[in-house]
Order: sequence, then C-alpha cells, then structure tokens
Amino acid sequence: MGTCQGTKKTQQKKPNLEIQIPNNDNLENSRKSQNYQPKSAIVEKKTPASSQRQSLRSQQFQFNSASSDQALKSRFSTPMVDLKNLEQDQVRTCKHKTTFKMNATVKKVAFSKFYSVQQTKKNSFSKIPGGSILVQHNMTGKLHYADILENTKVTKFYVDELLRCQLQHPNITNVIEILEDKSQYIVIKECAQGVPISYLESPEKQASILKQIIEIVCYLHSKNLIHGALWLGAFERNNDLVKLVDIQSIFIRHEPTNHDAEYVAPECTLDSTIYTKERDIWAVGMIAHNLICGRYFKATNAQDIIKEIEQVRIKKHLHLDNSQIKEFLEKFLHITPEKRITLQEALKDQFLPKTYEMEEFDQILKRNQKLQKISVLQQCLLLLFINQFEEQKIKYQKVFQNLDVDYDGKISKNECLALYPDKEEQINSLFNLLSLKDKMDFQEFLVISVDRTQLLTSQNIETIFNLYATVKKFLLLQTLVNLYKSRENELQEAFSEYDHAHINFKTFETLLTDLL
Repeated sequence: MGTCQGTKKTQQKKPNLEIQIPNNDNLENSRKSQNYQPKSAIVEKKTPASSQRQSLRSQQFQFNSASSDQALKSRFSTPMVDLKNLEQDQVRTCKHKTTFKMNATVKKVAFSKFYSVQQTKKNSFSKIPGGSILVQHNMTGKLHYADILENTKVTKFYVDELLRCQLQHPNITNVIEILEDKSQYIVIKECAQGVPISYLESPEKQASILKQIIEIVCYLHSKNLIHGALWLGAFERNNDLVKLVDIQSIFIRHEPTNHDAEYVAPECTLDSTIYTKERDIWAVGMIAHNLICGRYFKATNAQDIIKEIEQVRIKKHLHLDNSQIKEFLEKFLHITPEKRITLQEALKDQFLPKTYEMEEFDQILKRNQKLQKISVLQQCLLLLFINQFEEQKIKYQKVFQNLDVDYDGKISKNECLALYPDKEEQINSLFNLLSLKDKMDFQEFLVISVDRTQLLTSQNIETIFNLYATVKKFLLLQTLVNLYKSRENELQEAFSEYDHAHINFKTFETLLTDLL
C-alpha cells in the first residue's frame, strides 16, 4: 500500500496561475517530437518513467491572465458587500484557498476573503431585493457574477430550490456556489460574458439561437420545472453559444413586467398563477416571432400589453403575417394550450438546423480506446483542470447536445447507439471507463471528451496542485469532498487505499499522467 507523506518544504516561486491552451500547430509539432505511451489508471504505487515525464515537461501550456498576479494579492477588507460604497473598499492579503463547488452548496464565509469586486451590474429581472455585481476570484482570476441578496424568507426559499435542483446544463448559467455572509446570501454564478439577445438577430443566427432556447426549456421541463417568465432578455449570447441567465424566475413568481408581459400566454390573462409547460411553449413561440419578425404587440407597458393579449384570447386567433415561418410559429401559438406543439416535436422541425458531430465523436472514441478505467478520484482531479477552460466546455457542448436526444441533460447508451449503430463496442467502452451503466451527465462526458494531452502538462499539473493544496503541500480528501459533495462516499472509498486522508504531489501527478 502506497504512502502519502509530503515532501520536505522548500522555497518555491509563487506559481503563475494562468492557463493558455496551445494552438494546434504547436501541439502537433510537440506530438511529433515526443513519444506518448498510454498507461493504466493505477494509484500512487508507481511513478511514470523519467522519459515520459521529460516529454510532458517539454510542452508549453501555462496559465495566462493579465490580472492573475494581482488577483493573488487582492482581498477586500470589508466583510460585507455594500453596493452603495464599493469605491471605498480597500484590499488586503489572505491565505484562503479556492471555494469553487462542482455542486452548489452554501458556505458561511466572508465574501471578501475569496472575491474582489470589479464593477456593479444592475440585474433588470431580479425579483429579490439586492443587486448584481461583477467579481473576480482572488486565486483563479476568473470573472463571475455575484447576486447580493438580502436574507429573507423569499431568498431562503430561492437558495433551497437552487440546492435542490442543481441545474447542470451547458446552456444555463451555472451556480458555482452560495456564500452566506451575515445578513446576506451571495449567489456566485458563472460569467458567460455574453450580450442580450435582441430583436431581428442576423438571419444566419436566428434558427441556431432559437434551437438552443428550445433545448434549454426542454431540459427544464424534463426536470418538472416551469420557467413562467421567458422573454428575449432572459437569454444572453456569446457568439454562437446561448445561455439562460434569468434562473431566478424559475423559482420566484411575479406579476408580468414591461419586459416579459408580451410573452404571457392568453389563458394566463384570466389567471396569472397558471404555470404549465404550455405557458412556456407559448412564450417560446413569441420569442421566435420577436427574434425573426420583430415585436408583435405595439404597447410598451405591461397593463396595455395584457389587454392586447386578452383581445387575442377573446378572438381565439393570433394574426400572423404571411411568411416562410408562419406555419412554424402557429404550432407554438395555438390559442388552445393542449393543441400547442411539444418542444421535443419542435426540435425535429425542418426549420431548425440539424447538427451532427460525427468527426468529433470519432476523436473522443479514439482518445479513450486504450484506457482501461478512469477512477472516481481521477475523474474529480481531471475536472479541476477542465473547469478552468471554458473553451473546452463549449467545444464539446455541441457533441453532447447532439447525443442528448430526449434533452434531459444526460446521454444514454441507447441515444448514442441510435445515432451511431456501428459503434456499439466503442460506446460500451466509454460508459465502462467511468463505471456507468447507462447514463452520463455533461461533466462525466467532459472527462472522457477533452484532449488530456492539452491539459495535463507538467507545468499545469504543478499549478493546479498548488491552487488546491494546503500550505504543507497536501491535497486533502475533505477539499475534494467539498468540491464534489455528491461523490463523497466514492471519494472516501478511494482514499481508503492510502495511509492518510490526503495525497501529495507525487501521487497527484501519477494519477493524472496515467490518463495520458
């Protein structure tokens, strides 16, 4: 049984916490000049051959963020976030490590120990007293949005629902963690750095945007969640990637506003407390109309818009101009809720683009064909790297969505086989790598999808270890449990093979290089 004793403490330079993925040309040249030999996924008991280690160290792949050195030194001195006096905050140093959670949890810590305020940002669809700001994580330098919410019954309900549902979808703003700081809850969310989707987007983008919106709502419905306040401004776009940024409205109900009133279904003008899938389907139809044809209703305030919708309900007809998408829109905008198209059916409509990622999926299969198994511990360690690279996530999101035929946020063997019937053996091997019987979620898919030769260079392994390790250079079991709460039992079992509830750098490196 291997031991996990740490190495002697030595003077080391502070790691450069910045990552840069090498371009394909450099990577290809590196591959030609180096020998990569796959190794079985075993634990600390063996060390990679020195030649292989030297090969890994020769690859150039490093953290690269202009503000990261400053981020390591910056801390805000005030224990609370005062949106009125952000300019008066001063900086200080702090020894705390990252607080990132792969499954959102509540942590009672001072916000200022982990995040630095970059700028204020008003949240136009927030229904809870408070505000939204742009922040930077002090250790990683990554930007996030932070919703600063007063601790009320409504906020407590909202936080409880976020923890219960654990929304995990590449097209939904991810809640990273929730801090409880005295009289506030601070919801830390990913920053997609996108722009609001507007009326009359360019024709070449309209169908793709609409398809992603339908997929998002389809995922919510698969979890028995009704949004109820969908409108164009609830989504943002970063190039071709669409994100649902208004997740509050899923849990906090409100009367129609000037922004979302024109998306209210006719039956809801009689009773605004009606929250059904059909309500969301009507809203998607109005989003499609406004996205492609421009605004339908002429009024600008909520009360007048609702009156116009009431007239539509009374007349039992929504007049649509003759256009190439009229037939498509009418499937969503039927006055009778039960006759509206389901979102699964809508995704099969010929108006929406069909995306296939056969070539990329083939590369995924090839990358994993010589691996025997990726242990739970290795999966969790690899995710530490993956979650630093949004480019990697976006790249494989399209592949994942193509495989997720029923849009429930997971892919199954049957779904994969339906698209690739000639690859049954390789598909079974993919699931076996992660010891999965039938389904895998997006994070599990990322583990088997990413090009590990780009991530697991010697320099990056050292940097990520220093980011999460203790001062004594140990990566604790408890650190990983805090990050992956849903896998606590599996991680405890994995660490039972060691003499201590921690691993040192040598073990950390071996576990990762065995995946190459």
